[in-house]
Amino acid sequence: MHFLQMACEKLAKAHLCGVNAPLENVQTSHAYVASTLPVVLRQQALSLNFSGRAAKTALAEAKHLAREIELLSPSVNAGGKRPDNCEYPWEDENGVLRSPLEWAFNPSRLLLARSGRSMLKLLRGAVENWQK
Repeated sequence: MHFLQMACEKLAKAHLCGVNAPLENVQTSHAYVASTLPVVLRQQALSLNFSGRAAKTALAEAKHLAREIELLSPSVNAGGKRPDNCEYPWEDENGVLRSPLEWAFNPSRLLLARSGRSMLKLLRGAVENWQK
């Protein structure tokens, strides 16, 4: 999950740099995945002519998944409501110390959904295209 979170964050930041977002904003925040990743994936879908109902469903679910991926970062915790993260141990609402190794993260379940595979393929394609 940590690798997925970092890859999505870096891809979102690369996109923002490509559209001339203020560099100081991009460098100081981790909260770009939820808003930017769906845009990147939609552009990738268009470049592949991935359209129709399957594309619409995959991109709608990718929007939800992008928020869940953003929440994997320790610095993005939804105002303290989501202390779970894929990097460091945290204390849950009952005061129990939790480790990322023992936690079932919501994105892992979402990625197993039918459109989760489509999202991963779009994500991989977007990373490969960005490298060109």
